[in-house]
Amino acid sequence: INMENREIFLQHGGEDYHYIPALNFSHEHIQALNQLVIEHCTGWPETQNQPPPDGQETLARAKAMGAEY
Repeated sequence: INMENREIFLQHGGEDYHYIPALNFSHEHIQALNQLVIEHCTGWPETQNQPPPDGQETLARAKAMGAEY
């Protein structure tokens, strides 16, 4: 996307192109989003009195529901 958009931008007179990577590009950002979800989704009726799921538990549940990894 970066290369295609840069080319289009420059072809149409653009001079100063700066690409900003997607927010989910880095492992650190995914970890930060994970932490936000855990912090803000606990306490809902279906999660009360349960610890937040770890990654392996979540992956196993997703695969059991048909997700492909």
